Amino acid sequence: MRWNNVAIESLSHVLPANVIKSSELEASIQPILKRLGLPPGQIEKLSGVRERRWWDEGVQPSVPATLAGRMALKQAGLGADHVDA
Repeated sequence: MRWNNVAIESLSHVLPANVIKSSELEASIQPILKRLGLPPGQIEKLSGVRERRWWDEGVQPSVPATLAGRMALKQAGLGADHVDA
């Protein structure tokens, strides 16, 4: 398929509200880490992940995707009628 006259006018994102930091996760397994002789900060150091986010149970991917799409259209000053998909 060939695309003509296509442009990215705007980008947007929506983050889940539920956040757990690596330090919180590590605190919950502290006895295990201590028994293994691992110093604090190992989860973030080894994974490179500072925090994790997730949606509430039952949230369909289309809900935040639609919200992000609407935000991107608004930022670009466009309406849904400008999207031909």
